[in-house]
Amino acid sequence: MNIKFDSLTKYIFWITSALAFVYIILKAYLMDITNDEAYSLLLVDTNYLKAMAGTANTHWINSIFMKLFSVTLGIQPWMLRIHSVIMFPIYILFLFLFFRELKSVGARFLLLTFLIANHFALEYFSIARGYAMSLSFLTGALFFAYKVLNQERPEFKNLKIAVYLGIAAVAANYTAFFQFCGMVGFLFLYIYFNNKDLKQFFQKKYIILFILIAITSVVTITNLLMIKFLSNDLRFGGDYSFFTNTLDSIIYFMKFEESINNNGIFSLSSVLFFIALLFIAIVGIIKKNIQIIFFSFLFFFQFIIANLVFFLFETPFPLGRTALALFLSISFSIIFFVEKIKTKEIFKIIPSLGIFFAAILLFINTLNLTSSFDSFKQSEIKKSLNDMKQILKKDDNEDAKILSCKFFYAIWINHYYYFYPDKYDLNIKMIPQDTKELDLDLYPDFEYLITVRTEDLGIEAKYDKIELIKHYPQSGLKIYRISREKARD
Repeated sequence: MNIKFDSLTKYIFWITSALAFVYIILKAYLMDITNDEAYSLLLVDTNYLKAMAGTANTHWINSIFMKLFSVTLGIQPWMLRIHSVIMFPIYILFLFLFFRELKSVGARFLLLTFLIANHFALEYFSIARGYAMSLSFLTGALFFAYKVLNQERPEFKNLKIAVYLGIAAVAANYTAFFQFCGMVGFLFLYIYFNNKDLKQFFQKKYIILFILIAITSVVTITNLLMIKFLSNDLRFGGDYSFFTNTLDSIIYFMKFEESINNNGIFSLSSVLFFIALLFIAIVGIIKKNIQIIFFSFLFFFQFIIANLVFFLFETPFPLGRTALALFLSISFSIIFFVEKIKTKEIFKIIPSLGIFFAAILLFINTLNLTSSFDSFKQSEIKKSLNDMKQILKKDDNEDAKILSCKFFYAIWINHYYYFYPDKYDLNIKMIPQDTKELDLDLYPDFEYLITVRTEDLGIEAKYDKIELIKHYPQSGLKIYRISREKARD
């Protein structure tokens, strides 16, 4: 690579990263608490250590930090998010190590596009969950795995660091487990076939690694089985297919589609995406390029495992945030494909640069500092709670019964009522989750309704005397005053 291009792309890398970091800091400070954060904090505050093995809240390192910050600093959302925010420079450091290895300017711009300049990569660095830490540690693990594969005589220290960071990624969030398994399995097979010597694996240093990997695997699998069969809490995800749920949700959260497809087993976008990744894997095998083969293997390994556990244990397919760990292997498969493909550099630079600037424009167009893309319906709960109090006071009806949707109720009961009982002591009841269509006649004593449920949007036409008194455009939340008139026929 030309020295001037090398310096220029590095400047662009650091400028893009700095702007992304400012965005993350602002969002972490301005965004109200989400339901997942509220639930995690509730568990931490109610002796979560005893319940750890029985809940799908498998963000263990996150829980430790939440406990630390809630005790020492307080429970303001931005205080609880400090550890996620400060993981971003670590994530960027590992990405820069990859960035320096890339000789193609086109591949470098794709790394910027996929792993920095999109909301899916940055979303969770602003939220107090384990995804940011897991993503950062897994990025580091994959870099040192790449170093192992890039050496004729693999150095043990790189293998060791890759395994340690992989374990940290799993401890931060279990969604990294299958990527961890695929990574360590591939690395040990590569080391064996590189010199055909089994004796080396009986050395003390390798035995220690095997023990650590075994402990991590046993703890993780046992915990997941307990969550699945004892507490029945392993329910978040998709039940259609890996294509519709996992791949479509990745495309959606990158903001390349307007909504997640939840109808049918396949969608055109996911099938084309899968075919492209399959083509990349085949090219890698034909060209005997170990980097492309490795990252493609991680994707297809999880594809196979996700389908197996779905059909054997009815465990949902990764969806949205639970597919985040898979996003790295997908991105690096494409990046190294562009890096290794033999063509004139100009044919790599022009499309990659176009994609990068398109991603920047898309990022700016969808920019939102006060709402999580994964939980946008929950973004105005605090504001609506305060407004609800004022409405009740104005109506001289402070003991009124309030009917609410799940999202509203969960954040209220898990956070605002629990931590601020004097301020948010309202008489709220949640609409049952299995309700298909809301029938207000079943709730004759309720005088207010708060909802974001799409199936309730026609409620104003269904009832004679129901008044919309507050609407929140960002989240779609609505507050209604319910009359005691009979429903329309």
